[in-house]
Amino acid sequence: MIGHPLVRHTHISVATNSWCMEDDIIYEKAVEIINPGRLYFAIKAMRNSPVKISFDMGDLNLTSGAVSSLVSIEGKLPDEVQAMQWLVPLEDLKILQDLIPPDTFYWENRALVLEWQCDLVVDSTIDEKSPLESIDQEEEYRDQLLVTNREYRELQMALDDCNSHIPQVLFSIYPDRLNFAVNCSKHDEIVGTMIQLKGQKGT
Repeated sequence: MIGHPLVRHTHISVATNSWCMEDDIIYEKAVEIINPGRLYFAIKAMRNSPVKISFDMGDLNLTSGAVSSLVSIEGKLPDEVQAMQWLVPLEDLKILQDLIPPDTFYWENRALVLEWQCDLVVDSTIDEKSPLESIDQEEEYRDQLLVTNREYRELQMALDDCNSHIPQVLFSIYPDRLNFAVNCSKHDEIVGTMIQLKGQKGT
């Protein structure tokens, strides 16, 4: 089976960046956190300030004393951005944690299970004599299953409900701060917080 996105978010266009467009921005696109539930618990476990934020093999790495957590991000950043690391106040990250619903991790895991179950239905119904050979073919086949296969349709509806509980978390990189935005059903509008950078250097 062709790879299928784990969680689909459609709340904010990462490319437009309309909520944080300024002249001094270091990287022109907002960076999306793929698993904000993991970010929530990573921050919750931290006790020591400042927290070092860096990049590790394409993931965001948060380190506070002996506690270190990797959080996945969308896409591949330029090498010059991945070489950056910052020290930030823990109290600023705690504000970000408060913006993420505490049950986000539950909904993320539930969505992963439903994704897997949807994939099983796709795999079990594909005609072995006519395998899907492209992402477009798979998307078209999944659209057909929504109409013709009750099990797949119910699983997809449950998955859509899960995704509606998962916030979209993005951040933009500035010389002196990281701007975070959180969009979820808990809030009536996009909310955000600014995290001041206490230090910055290359790796």
